[in-house]
Amino acid sequence: SLLIAQKMGFRSIFWSFTYTDTEASAAEALQTMEQEIHPGEIMRLGVRSDGVSGALAEYIQYAHDQGFKFAVFGSDDRY
Repeated sequence: SLLIAQKMGFRSIFWSFTYTDTEASAAEALQTMEQEIHPGEIMRLGVRSDGVSGALAEYIQYAHDQGFKFAVFGSDDRY
């Protein structure tokens, strides 16, 4: 199916880290997200409680402080 998608002009992108915060606190979610950070990471975050959403702003600042940049696929815009 990947070959067919490629032939149709699609680009397959896979996440390298997935996290669903079923009952995690924001502090627990932040700790897990910080431990998993790595170059080229594509995160998939499932928000089922306030854990990930409560940690997201602090995680983005942490990632920036570590020299990481955020980008929208298909654009040159950097955040």
